[in-house]
Amino acid sequence: MNNPLLDKLRAQIQDQRTADYFSEVLSCYYSGNLRSAIVMLYATVICDLIFKLEDLVSIYGDKGAEKILDELKTQQENNPKSTDWERDVPEKCKNANKILSTADYSNFCSLQQLRHLCAHPVINGSRELYRPNSDIVLGHIRNMLEGILVKPAFQVKELFNIILNDLSSVKDIIIDEKQLKQYVESKFLDKFNSIELEKHIFKTLWKFVFMLDNDECKTNRVINLFLLKLLVNRHKETLLSNFSKNKDYFANNIMSKDSTLLVLLIKFFNEYPDFFGALPNAKQLEINAIIDNDPFNSLNGLAIFRSTDFVKHIFEETMNCYHAYLKYIAEFLENIAGHSKALEYYIELYAASNCYDQADWRFDDFIEPHLNEFDEKQVEQLIDATNSNGQIYDRRQAPYANNKIRNRMLVLNPKFDFSRYKHF
Repeated sequence: MNNPLLDKLRAQIQDQRTADYFSEVLSCYYSGNLRSAIVMLYATVICDLIFKLEDLVSIYGDKGAEKILDELKTQQENNPKSTDWERDVPEKCKNANKILSTADYSNFCSLQQLRHLCAHPVINGSRELYRPNSDIVLGHIRNMLEGILVKPAFQVKELFNIILNDLSSVKDIIIDEKQLKQYVESKFLDKFNSIELEKHIFKTLWKFVFMLDNDECKTNRVINLFLLKLLVNRHKETLLSNFSKNKDYFANNIMSKDSTLLVLLIKFFNEYPDFFGALPNAKQLEINAIIDNDPFNSLNGLAIFRSTDFVKHIFEETMNCYHAYLKYIAEFLENIAGHSKALEYYIELYAASNCYDQADWRFDDFIEPHLNEFDEKQVEQLIDATNSNGQIYDRRQAPYANNKIRNRMLVLNPKFDFSRYKHF
């Protein structure tokens, strides 16, 4: 009868060659051929270590792994009949902090000793070959599966730096978010067989995004935030639960007094408001106080997550936000409420312009690019907004903007009466 746990773990083996070899291990085990199962398990682990070292070199450019492979190749070339290299592979991996942890190496050494008993003709006092019992064999199979075969090539403690260095090297090459997502998932995340790895990355990455401010963190903050959000999108409930359990750690790694980091944090909470609610009350009060004390009220407009009605908040609380915030808010609104609602918002933004420069910026970014999408009623609203706001009709760019709006109206309604609007 098959063991469900072993079958489940087997399905998590990434390398197909290893998976095929391990199928032979299970075949021997289920058939009661326990000596053969141990011998085949040992061979499978050695092969898997080699495969993982090759992956570290070919995929991740790992110099330490390359050095191990070169040494093993030299050993084999110098003494082709010797099997010493098999014995050395695990030890070299452990000493170089590649693939094997100290505990995994210890378990392997136990397997290695048992394999020698099973593979060599050692005859006991009763003139019988050594035969391991089923429980011992099962224990070794589980240890090798959980400690080596189903794990990715890299160890957790080096995994974080590998990923961050890799993303830093491609951030200016792969600029499309969909392609970057595919790249990160195919190269790293899809190779993980445990959510614990992604929880570890998220927890460490949080500090790099929202707390640290050295030159390297500044340079890579955008790409690191992208990875943080990607992890949340993959396992939101699990990461939120872990966030709640470790809320003091996450709260202590927020530099809320740094305006740049605070803006990034607010944007993160806009997309994932439950994470703000999971913070300790003291940290929530601190962040809310900083937002409320913003003399220009821009942070309040940006902090959409604090409202129960996001669309209402955007229309009522963001009219005087910094222009850089408005472009983000407009995109956010379009994502949650659709393009037609965004067009309504653009008109209201333009109508609320309170200085010449603001009217220019809002026309350039929100009105002109969408002129051909506004219907007759909306264009009339633009005309009325221009006519009733001196900061719009008195500015230097008004003739250009008005002409653009006029031409759009003439397309929609050639008989429109402009005479009613003396400032247009």
